[in-house]
Amino acid sequence: MRSESPVFALLMFLAFSGLALLMTFPLALHWRDALPGGDNDVWQNYWNFWWWKQSLLEWHSPFWSSALFHPFGVELRCYTHSVFNQVLAMPVNLVLGEAAAHNFCVFFQRALSAFAAWLLVRELTGNRSAALLGGLIFGFFPYAMERSLEQLNLTSTGFLPLVLFFLLRWRRSRRLGDAVGFGACFGLNALCSWHLGILCSLVVAPALLLWGWRAWRANTWRPYVRGTLGAAGIGALLTVPVAPLGGFLGAEGCVKGAVVRGIDPTHLLTPSYANPIAGALVSQQYANRADGHAGLGERPRTPPRLVVCYLGFVPLGLATLAVLARFRRLRGWFALFAASLVLALGSPLVWDGVVREGVLLPFAVVRKLPVLEHLRVADRFMPLAGLALAVLAAHGAMLASTALLPRWRRCALPLAAGLLLVEYSWLPYPLRPVEHSPLLKEIAGRPGAVLDVPFLQRPATVRNQVAQVIHGRPIAGGYVTVPQLDLRARYVAEPALTALACLTGDDHDASSLATGAEVAEWTRPPARRMRAPAGCPPGTDAPLDIPRLRELGFGTLVIHKQSYESEREEALRQTPRTDVLAFRRARLRGGVSDRAIAGIRSQLDAALGGAALEDDQLAIYFLEEPQRQ
Repeated sequence: MRSESPVFALLMFLAFSGLALLMTFPLALHWRDALPGGDNDVWQNYWNFWWWKQSLLEWHSPFWSSALFHPFGVELRCYTHSVFNQVLAMPVNLVLGEAAAHNFCVFFQRALSAFAAWLLVRELTGNRSAALLGGLIFGFFPYAMERSLEQLNLTSTGFLPLVLFFLLRWRRSRRLGDAVGFGACFGLNALCSWHLGILCSLVVAPALLLWGWRAWRANTWRPYVRGTLGAAGIGALLTVPVAPLGGFLGAEGCVKGAVVRGIDPTHLLTPSYANPIAGALVSQQYANRADGHAGLGERPRTPPRLVVCYLGFVPLGLATLAVLARFRRLRGWFALFAASLVLALGSPLVWDGVVREGVLLPFAVVRKLPVLEHLRVADRFMPLAGLALAVLAAHGAMLASTALLPRWRRCALPLAAGLLLVEYSWLPYPLRPVEHSPLLKEIAGRPGAVLDVPFLQRPATVRNQVAQVIHGRPIAGGYVTVPQLDLRARYVAEPALTALACLTGDDHDASSLATGAEVAEWTRPPARRMRAPAGCPPGTDAPLDIPRLRELGFGTLVIHKQSYESEREEALRQTPRTDVLAFRRARLRGGVSDRAIAGIRSQLDAALGGAALEDDQLAIYFLEEPQRQ
């Protein structure tokens, strides 16, 4: 296939960049003061940029942190870093700050995903217009757009099409340069997200084995071996220095408990709640789904997973036409699309919000296999389905345009592209402001670590890391993707921290041992009610040993008022359930009973003479010496 000129390819990338700015509008107007409107994970990624910048400026490894889980520190080799994005955005991070760096990566990954899919489809079809449609489908796939609201690593799909693009070129040309390009893109894809690296391996490994078998039979194995070694070498050079190899082998502390989080097939034809046209029509459906697993009232009907997995009627129609007309030629892409969707359903099947316990699906086996167990969440197969859909729909668009009368052929593909953008649109793109209590700056220069209350409530305590971006002091606890059971046990074993470590949002007796089910419980929102770590005594009324807290290196104690259970209840009362994102955020407030925090504050007031600083968000106590009124 004839290659595009570098100038034309650059123009196409710029065009997709313009579309990325449009499809994420008004993010470009709030580059430094807002983030995509997700939940906890968007703040975790925001903290990641701060941590990598600190690691660079202080010249230490980002894979170990003494800034979290003070006074013990924590290993971050198995943490969600997205190394490629951190390195790419470091100049932006240093000049404009963490929010700008995060938003730059969101924009760049959507533009790169569209451009890379355009290159792949152009290589497969030789048709620029069809390739444009394929780029739009993959670049602005609704699943990827929603993941961009909070999970930067999972939405960083830009290198996934490039891996297959260079693999196809290498297969046709036998050139070592294409093999190196394949290996480099494979490594960069893994550096965006280890989950995406695993997904890519599932596609690439069978293709390489099949090609190798054919090369051996045809006695053309020398260029195959030479290219394979070159690709493997460059891929290993990029990934091995930072790869959590122990995690891939199932090392303790790197593997989360299995969670059943498949998508509902009835959601595949439900447009996004943020679509400017269809959103108003489906918002009640999303509200009903949220009620089904919000932990309000009765036991939830569905597994705890609510994602936008809309495929689109235009892409599905065109893909169906392509499969019916050219099944033999496109059977591989159809198999990838069908297999990815089936795996994304999880297991057991959920149909229209009801779990069909007797219907087990292939994901039940996949999630128990070595390495593949790290995928954990079934909907992570959706990027592969989106890429296959883009290829199939592009072929269908070519067939549809050739079947039309000559006078209509020129406008067929532009019309399909316009309808597609309407279907996939997220306008306005949801944002949430980067706002902090001004009191945090008051503790930035103080000695000692910060003890947040609460500090062991996964994942709600990611707000403590957001505060850390401002004050820069070490903190107790942290949201580090995989529950750190050994560190939690050490906190519980320290008498001065026991009461604070065991805070929960109900009267649950937390003295039971940690189990796999308990680990899964910790991964759920506070609205599901957190269980305390193993070994916690019933109740939270143990006296605070402030002198011992000073000995442990804590100089400041911060109470986060957003953690009050009454705060959550009030937020839920005031938030319409049809406002999907706001209702999600309201569910993630609270987590600790007002009675428990009131007891802690009364002890602090008696010992320290009241809060040194206080506003409607925080109450801050300095532990170095008693406060005088």
